[in-house]
Amino acid sequence: MKKFKIFILIMAVAAFSSCSNDEATIAQQADTSKPLILSSVLESSRATTQTDQIVAGQVVYAWADVSSTQANWVNSWQLTASGTGTFTFADGADKYFPKGNEAIDIYATHGRYQFAANAAFPSAGYTFAVHNDQRLEANYCESDLLYGIKKGVTYNAGGVGVKFYHMFSKVEVVLKADGALTDDDLAGAEVNILDVQTQVTFAPEKTTEAGIADSPTRENMLTLSTDQQAAKAAIIMNTVVAPKANTGFGSEVGEACIPPQSFDTDQFIKIVLHSADYNGTTLYVPLHNLTMNSGYKYTFQVSVNAVANVAASTVTVTPWGAEDIRDIDLTK
Repeated sequence: MKKFKIFILIMAVAAFSSCSNDEATIAQQADTSKPLILSSVLESSRATTQTDQIVAGQVVYAWADVSSTQANWVNSWQLTASGTGTFTFADGADKYFPKGNEAIDIYATHGRYQFAANAAFPSAGYTFAVHNDQRLEANYCESDLLYGIKKGVTYNAGGVGVKFYHMFSKVEVVLKADGALTDDDLAGAEVNILDVQTQVTFAPEKTTEAGIADSPTRENMLTLSTDQQAAKAAIIMNTVVAPKANTGFGSEVGEACIPPQSFDTDQFIKIVLHSADYNGTTLYVPLHNLTMNSGYKYTFQVSVNAVANVAASTVTVTPWGAEDIRDIDLTK
């Protein structure tokens, strides 16, 4: 039996700053001297895409309730990331804090979904599907479902920060030529993750800030499609090749976001070579007995040999923000 080298890292927790305002029915209660100011920063930069800021052009929706009464205060406020930690919104869409220095609770999401203006908080859930082709940065970012909560927020002229957490799992792959293969033999190779359940129902809960930081709590908000076969698809990602002459695999990876799910298959990663000597050669990386969790990333360092497929090794698990390494046997 073979073992395969995987680094599993807790996915970056995006720190997203947020505040919200009133709707038309309670506009007269707003304190227009106290605007809601949003800014963002990611807690960790150990990522390839969406590293220390939400990528420019990505859309976020925010809601807010009055903390003391839980009365609705803001419905689906659409914000657009600048890429530098600030956000813009449409003219006339300014939001404010309530009068009397009332505190508010903020809930915000980011991902591949559009809400109508002033839509109610989606507690009943909505269908979310990742992109099948995540080679484009925009498709990858839209597939990265984020959710953030901040309770008891009062006015702060400098803005109020809200941490966003990655709801999905992330798969990273980097290839390296092994044996007789050269770097040129891997040039133009295609990398796919096979039989991925791409669709979930996301029912965000108005839990605590501590709750949203807990991976099992986040997973309880996600339900895989009951039509599992119809929702399954291959996910294609950017191909990254580490130079054969270098020691190790380096830090660059291809990446894809997928809903948390279990895998037990002989064909998890599909690699198709397109070099002159190996054009059409197809290799597979198996993955057995592993459940991917919310907020974790799984990095596959694959030594590609046209005969042996991948080099035997162990599975290494590393949380995103700390060193806590252990080995997992993914073989049957």
